[in-house]
Amino acid sequence: MYKFTILCVSIALISACGLTKKIEISSIKTVYLERNPVEPIQFGGTIEGKVIAQLKDGEEVDITNNRNLTFLSSDLEKQLGKKYKIVKHPNSFSDNIAIANYTISEKEESVTYIDTIRLNLRGDLKVDAKAPRGTDGIDQKNRSTPLVFRNGNDGDHGTPGTNGQDAGDYLAYIWKEETAYYIYIQNIQTKEEWRYKSIEPGIISIDVSGGNGGNGGDGGDGGTGKDGKQDGDKLKTPGNGGDAGFGGDAGNGGNGGSVICFLHSNAAELELKISFNVSGGAGGQGGSKGKPGQPGKPLTGQAASLVGRNGRNGRNGLSGNDGQMPQISIQEFDYSGYK
Repeated sequence: MYKFTILCVSIALISACGLTKKIEISSIKTVYLERNPVEPIQFGGTIEGKVIAQLKDGEEVDITNNRNLTFLSSDLEKQLGKKYKIVKHPNSFSDNIAIANYTISEKEESVTYIDTIRLNLRGDLKVDAKAPRGTDGIDQKNRSTPLVFRNGNDGDHGTPGTNGQDAGDYLAYIWKEETAYYIYIQNIQTKEEWRYKSIEPGIISIDVSGGNGGNGGDGGDGGTGKDGKQDGDKLKTPGNGGDAGFGGDAGNGGNGGSVICFLHSNAAELELKISFNVSGGAGGQGGSKGKPGQPGKPLTGQAASLVGRNGRNGRNGLSGNDGQMPQISIQEFDYSGYK
């Protein structure tokens, strides 16, 4: 048991090294995301790796959780732990990179290092066209005992969440050239175009689901009334508790979109590997009601005051409507205009 405890402490100290070790900016040569180079990496997927600072003396330090590190990228989104979701939509079939910026700060000095992450375009491809979710309501602060008045302050009501947005309608053209597959996506309304290339395709999923509704904000608690008090010849009655705030109503989910998918006959083997998500967005969660304030304490002989009135929870949002399930049309077409 003693040896096991020593081992656990040693592991914890090693794991915390990158968090606590002081690294001078002048000693850093570069910063990059260390990952498995042979693991399939495709747009819409997730990269798991450690942020490494390579020092000028050759030492490499894991700084993933270093408090002086700031991660910024429009291509990657930080997830829990050491995972990063690829959120970039490529505009060119030759695009296979994601850019990440790592800023190291030290007192008033800071330096930014740019990392170019190359995708091998293998494995599952996820075309993420899910509509944006609604905005969450604002939670209210609990109210206090007033300075002047006897009764506790009423709790404020949580603000409502907004509705999720409706997903768009899309065209998809998929074909094969030599050993590579090409996926062209266009938003019918906005004409925005995305171009994906796949070397060894796994599942090709196209998500045009509606945005989820925003959650309602929580109501604030009512304040406590002032205690009964004798001030000279005057008797001040105890104050009532403040009313509880209502929870904010949640937003509704947005409606799912649609996809018209054309699969070239030279890539017909992909038919069973293509999936769609046209689900309506989930409704948000209504905000929780606050707690009613307690009355002040009466002096001997005084009547008790009232507890504040109860609030109510916010209403949950409704789910959006599902879009129409797409059908894949296998046919020959001229794909030269989609490059």
